[in-house]
Amino acid sequence: MQSLLLTQLSALTENSLLGRDTGMNAAVAIMRGIEPKDELEGALATQMIATHLLSMEMSRRTLLDEQTVEGFTSNINRSVKPM
Repeated sequence: MQSLLLTQLSALTENSLLGRDTGMNAAVAIMRGIEPKDELEGALATQMIATHLLSMEMSRRTLLDEQTVEGFTSNINRSVKPM
């Protein structure tokens, strides 16, 4: 199960602006901070990290210089919806 969760975290950070290694290190640090006690908590922690990364990506897209009003509104809605 641990291997599956690490594979999922790796996939989540594959296109990170920070780079894959830095993104993966950050995801693992968050996972360690959550300290899951079993497989279920590990799966929930992975979902928490995925939700965080998605919200941050949508927030980043909101701030693009070439962003339209419609794009801004759409990305703001996407960034808060998972929370």
